[in-house]
Amino acid sequence: MGKLLTFTLIIATVLVGFNLAGLIHDTPSQVMINLIKNPESIQSNDYYLAVIGLFGAVGGLGIVIGSVLGDRVQWALTTGLALFFLSITFEIIPIFNLIAQLSIPLAILLVGIPFFGYIFVVVEWWLNKD
Repeated sequence: MGKLLTFTLIIATVLVGFNLAGLIHDTPSQVMINLIKNPESIQSNDYYLAVIGLFGAVGGLGIVIGSVLGDRVQWALTTGLALFFLSITFEIIPIFNLIAQLSIPLAILLVGIPFFGYIFVVVEWWLNKD
């Protein structure tokens, strides 16, 4: 868990820095932050139906997984957390594109290599090798 925590904190720090600087705008977390800051606009937002559907799907999936797996609940929870950590990749792509506008080798060096390292660390953690 040590490598995963370190990578996650580094990525979170970079994401917060880019968000505070106003350099990235259309990431999924930015949309959710805007909905939290302005809750009265939730029904006029395109993501309203998606958020409600997501909550329903996660609840239904939890019931199905719980009934199918029975005592292997820890495996299901670990898989869900691994998928959550891998979903951070959708946050990293806009940062890569922003830096790639300046220099593609710089984007590969600063974002690409740590990004692939993060994916390997998540898979290692999921397989209990961390």
